[in-house]
Amino acid sequence: MKTIIRYQCEICHNRDEDITKILLCESKGIPDPNKIPLGLMYEYHHHGFVGIFAVSNVHKSSINPHYLTTTAWSARVPGLPQMSSKDDVCSGIDFISTTEEGLKEFAKEHHVTREKLNSKEFLRMKEFLIENKITPSYYDENGHLHYFKL
Repeated sequence: MKTIIRYQCEICHNRDEDITKILLCESKGIPDPNKIPLGLMYEYHHHGFVGIFAVSNVHKSSINPHYLTTTAWSARVPGLPQMSSKDDVCSGIDFISTTEEGLKEFAKEHHVTREKLNSKEFLRMKEFLIENKITPSYYDENGHLHYFKL
């Protein structure tokens, strides 16, 4: 007879025989949706600049409870559907970690506004958010979060 010991992450229920893997898994923690502000605007590039998107909802990932998922509103460039409505959202970003490292990656890698800060799309999204009483914000290329007043 052979005894097999497996360890399980108490957050996502992942199992492994290597305790260090499970301790590392548990160290990812439970994400904090409050660390991703609604109204966070960012440039969306997909084979060129598509428009400015803004976080419309943040919720726990249904795939992995260590991460968050967002949905977004969009203010797109000409030639694409122009503007989301309050109820019309795009799929957003999956697998957002709210650990310190995860938030740095989120801010600097995926949700930054560099060149399009005063673009028509940026200004249109900012106006849309203010009209809906949502504080507009954006990350600059250094990872600093900037808020606009309502």
